[in-house]
Amino acid sequence: MLYRVTPRPGTRLDYQPKTLIIKSGDSVVWTNNGHMGHTASRDLVPKFDTKGIAPGATSEPVVLNGSPGTVLDYFCRPHRGHDERKN
Repeated sequence: MLYRVTPRPGTRLDYQPKTLIIKSGDSVVWTNNGHMGHTASRDLVPKFDTKGIAPGATSEPVVLNGSPGTVLDYFCRPHRGHDERKN
């Protein structure tokens, strides 16, 4: 299954849905409808990095794997510390 994550309306650094429950092996894409570039990145296993997502663009699908109940925190590299997500 493919899931889409986008910035929450009226914000620049808050993605929705804030919590996304998926099955191991499902894919997620991030769509940037903001005014500046972003990434969705994770440095812990399982690692992923969408690279730069320009305004109006969508990332390539990221396949996420983990055990049931796994929480995958991620962040935006250019804005790290401003918008950390716990999804």
